[in-house]
Amino acid sequence: LLPFLKRSLTMAFLAFSFLNLVYLLVGFVATRRLLRNSKRLSDVVGRRVEQIVSGMPTKRLARCVSSSSIDVPMVVGVWRPTVLLPESLVEHDADQLELKHSLAHEWSHIEMHDLVTWQLTSLCQTFLWIQPFYWMLRRELRVAQDQLADQFATERTCEHATYATTLVELSRLRQRDLPGALTMAGGKSNLYRRIEMLTDNEFQMVRASRKSLVLSFAILLTAASGILTSLQLTHAAQEEQVSVKAIDVDEDDTKPAEHSGFVFDADTGEPIVGATVTVTRLESRNWTKLAVSKSKTDETGKYSFTIPPEQLKERLLYILFDIEHPTYAPRHLGSYGYGMIVKNLENGEQPWFSKFKMVQGEKVTGRLLDKDQQPVAGAKVLCNSNPASGNDRVRSSSMETFSGADGRFEVTAVRDGVAGISIVPSDHCMKHINVGAKRGDVGDVTLDSGFAIQGIVKDAKGNPMSNLWVNITPEEGKNEASYKMKRSCKTNEQGEFTTRSLSRGKHLFEVQMKATGALEKLKLANFRDDPTPAMFVNQSINLVEESATKPILLQAVPHVTITTRHFKPDGEISSGHSPYVMGQFDGQHVWIRKGKRTAKGVYELMAPHGLENADLRFMTNEHSALTIQFEGEQPSPRKSYRFERLEEDLDNIRVVRHPAAILKLDIVDESGTQIEDGGIFAHYEFEDEANEQAMMAAQIGWNREEGMFRLSSIVPGSPVSIRFSATGFQTHRRTFTAKEDERRTITIQLKKEEDAKPDVED
Repeated sequence: LLPFLKRSLTMAFLAFSFLNLVYLLVGFVATRRLLRNSKRLSDVVGRRVEQIVSGMPTKRLARCVSSSSIDVPMVVGVWRPTVLLPESLVEHDADQLELKHSLAHEWSHIEMHDLVTWQLTSLCQTFLWIQPFYWMLRRELRVAQDQLADQFATERTCEHATYATTLVELSRLRQRDLPGALTMAGGKSNLYRRIEMLTDNEFQMVRASRKSLVLSFAILLTAASGILTSLQLTHAAQEEQVSVKAIDVDEDDTKPAEHSGFVFDADTGEPIVGATVTVTRLESRNWTKLAVSKSKTDETGKYSFTIPPEQLKERLLYILFDIEHPTYAPRHLGSYGYGMIVKNLENGEQPWFSKFKMVQGEKVTGRLLDKDQQPVAGAKVLCNSNPASGNDRVRSSSMETFSGADGRFEVTAVRDGVAGISIVPSDHCMKHINVGAKRGDVGDVTLDSGFAIQGIVKDAKGNPMSNLWVNITPEEGKNEASYKMKRSCKTNEQGEFTTRSLSRGKHLFEVQMKATGALEKLKLANFRDDPTPAMFVNQSINLVEESATKPILLQAVPHVTITTRHFKPDGEISSGHSPYVMGQFDGQHVWIRKGKRTAKGVYELMAPHGLENADLRFMTNEHSALTIQFEGEQPSPRKSYRFERLEEDLDNIRVVRHPAAILKLDIVDESGTQIEDGGIFAHYEFEDEANEQAMMAAQIGWNREEGMFRLSSIVPGSPVSIRFSATGFQTHRRTFTAKEDERRTITIQLKKEEDAKPDVED
């Protein structure tokens, strides 16, 4: 009987393997047929596409065609990559930003050779179909490919919210899942992770590993494989921590808080001597500057700074870091609330400023001249430099300076990367130069005179509005230029404004409470995003010389109001954060980032009346958690809510801010050894678990620290479902219900695949 059973199982396995192979072959044939039935682009669309792809870094030959059989862009072909575009995307009235997003996304797949990787992975399906972890790793590979392509696309448009909305729209369309192609939309189940990456400012991703690192790892793996059987795995010793001494102000308000960190070369790992670390301290209620201190690194790369007692008393103390060195590219190193830093220190977590990295820089010089070849002095010069591909913050740099009396300027860019210089003079047109990999003297740069325009700003009823800033961005090349390459002008009592010199072409006009132009912008303006008294939607206006004689009108649109009221668990009014909303209005994507605080714990967020596919999202810090309650409904820990169309005010949204629980999960095997691979999926349990969109909105973020999985911002009393899986082990499911402000570390022992463990609830 046993030999017969073995033969039967073997034949069944081979039969299913054969069916998988047939499926893959049919898919490849369908892909080739789809490619043969495609159409060439029209001359107009072809020139438009050629202009977009001319700025792509890859040198590989690729072509673009259209097809009526698809609704989602895709890339096919290994030897000669081809981008297939839906016919709706290449029509004369199609959204050009969506076309640029689609081309950039698919071009990233071409540059990274993703289709080759995906086809090899698909071929493995023939014999690995029986392994559940093959499907898990296959899905993770697909998500990673799309996340890298998303990042590549947004780097070329800087329209993260618009791109995220495009992904949501594409996910609803008809998609063809073919083994020989990669589509832009991907699976809906991965959509939340991709959008979360796009909207997370602190998310960092490296597009490729350094060759030296991969080679070193391969050599190490080969050398270690011969002796692994004689080793006994134990917990690794904790890394030596940086000296950080935080003083509890409540216990002793006469002592300062002393902090220190180290600065290293990102390539060699050696300490950098003589780097200047600038620490700016703010009061984040009104973003007023309290103090600025500078510290130079010693021979070990160490720097230090001290926060005096009077600043420690500030409940909303905020700190930010900048670093510079004569031979390294300067960096802005982020900012954070000091109260959050102290809480993390109490939990044994080191702050991000304990270790900084820098990369070698190189000078770029030039001279600014007007059309009469006279020097242009006092122009602001902004330099942005990045890696040749990818988005590595360590290898990115930005700085600004002014041209001298002789028109000359000098900036520092990352040595191994691409750079761009944005020039913003007072009385001449702005100009952007793509320096690329060139360093040294770029020669003379001639600036045009341009022309000024006038306009008026009115509310939705036609009344002029004063003391508002009109921020103007040239649309041509805006994705490569500095985000501060703008003009800003303020409206007078009659709502009128006059700009500085502008050039011909399309410009984006934004009405805001703050100036974002390079010459007018305040240093700390980034931290403020106060809403205007009326609802303005950005306008794209094509300027010609005649525009100087015809004042333009910028008028607000009717709006609805979203009101949120924040409370503590005991019902007392609480401070909080304004939600934000994004959607589509009048054919364009809209993102309203912040509402107005009208009273303690009350925020009013304006959105255009008729906003479609509106996505309302709530946010807080890592040490608090929210439950959201709409009128007539039960409280929910979900973070986002979707509305097809906003036509009425949303009032009395109750937001309860709980002291959050933080769970650390130590996943070990039966011998107590920590499992290094694997991953978790965590979400709040709720009734509508079949609703995929609701499932994504109820997810809980996590990160890994010292080998443990850290889940933060957990709502107390709400059941949290966690699924952990790792190669060779049974998938483990567990439900936790945390207490208020609880800090708990739980050890979970995974069983081998043959020993299933039932779900449990704590």
